[in-house]
Amino acid sequence: MHSLKKPAILLLLTLLLLIPLTMISGTVHERIRYKNDATMNIINSWASAQIVQDPILVIEYEISGTVKSKDNQASAWKFPRTAIIKPTTSALSGVLQMSERKRGIYSIPVYTSDVNITSQFNTHEFLETLSSTDNFEFKSAYFVNAVTDARGLDGSSINTQINKETVVTKPGARELSQLQGFHTPVSEATLRHNDTLTIFNEYSLRGAESFNMSPNAQQATSEVSSTWPHPSFAGDLLPLKRDVKDTGFKANWEVSPYNSNLSSEPVILDEMKRQYHPEYFKFGVNIFTPVDEYSLVNRSTKYGALMIILVFTGFYLFELLKGLKIHPIQYALVGLALAVFFLLLLSLSEHTGFSLAYLIAALSSSGLIGYYLLPFAGKKASFFFLLLLLLTYLACYLILFVEDHALLYGSVLIFAGLASVMTLTRKIDWHKLDTLTPIYSGTHKESL
Repeated sequence: MHSLKKPAILLLLTLLLLIPLTMISGTVHERIRYKNDATMNIINSWASAQIVQDPILVIEYEISGTVKSKDNQASAWKFPRTAIIKPTTSALSGVLQMSERKRGIYSIPVYTSDVNITSQFNTHEFLETLSSTDNFEFKSAYFVNAVTDARGLDGSSINTQINKETVVTKPGARELSQLQGFHTPVSEATLRHNDTLTIFNEYSLRGAESFNMSPNAQQATSEVSSTWPHPSFAGDLLPLKRDVKDTGFKANWEVSPYNSNLSSEPVILDEMKRQYHPEYFKFGVNIFTPVDEYSLVNRSTKYGALMIILVFTGFYLFELLKGLKIHPIQYALVGLALAVFFLLLLSLSEHTGFSLAYLIAALSSSGLIGYYLLPFAGKKASFFFLLLLLLTYLACYLILFVEDHALLYGSVLIFAGLASVMTLTRKIDWHKLDTLTPIYSGTHKESL
């Protein structure tokens, strides 16, 4: 049937044009991989996402005794023990100073955080219980401050005070080698002669991607502030209060026995249980980048086939309604111009940002197609198609920035396009097209 010949050719062209669109989509994913590699290189040179813990107290001691054999011979035995004491209360605050680090054309936001932690410990009762036995021998004690990536610690910035007296800190977590951070030795006399110990830690910590807190105390408060205007709060607990503005954000968390599963009991390590595994009840903020050029370009390429279908449909309707003959090669060139739009968008967005790149690519593609149509379509038709293209580009641009409602707006756009086609073609006598007669017959026109 003659009426199906041209639509069949256009369908075939549309399917063929999916090949360059797929190639461009592959290029987008390749550039995303390049960016991810650059991001990992920056993080490997800077520091990774950080989880900050309030301090724990490690007490190393030894229990001993004697055992008699069958022949009544006594032999001595000794077993080392390590006790992990958690703070009773804790208050943590972090102020994130944001900056950017680049690798080639790629850059990511990183931060330097000023961390302050004030924690209280009650060790007197625990030591008295141990000391009441004759086989207890104190070895050493120290506080451990753990972070995820110790590369981000600035050793010169560490300031630690025990009951308002400045003390010396040392790198590493000693026996708790599975943790990274620093430790502060404390004497047995200090532990015994103070019912409550208050330890204050202040240090500078570099990181990227996210800043999280993992309190060991059952009663803990945390506060994070920054000039970064796009926080994304995540973790096991959302902030109790938050204030997000264009100039930055501030958020507060409160941890209690009622909203966490943290235990207050000491953890005893011995021959059976050799390693300490913290209870990671964590929360914090992700350094969210609201406009990622590659994700937007990737999403826009998904509308490539829809744009080609809309434009080809408009051209074909113009052929039917105005008698303008457009050759399939002309359709193909216009389709290639639409596909090249996405390549321009990708390359320009890496240097100018997505919005400006989209504007330049849309005007370039539309202008090229309008200029190409001018000799055989005339000024009015060329202007109509130019307006159609610009409106299509505008509609797709708006859909890109309403991610939560993209399906709704996309469905409305498709319905509007279908309704327009049905409205414009409702008086066409499709049977007459098969006999190559004029589109409108007088009798049929009147009946419609």
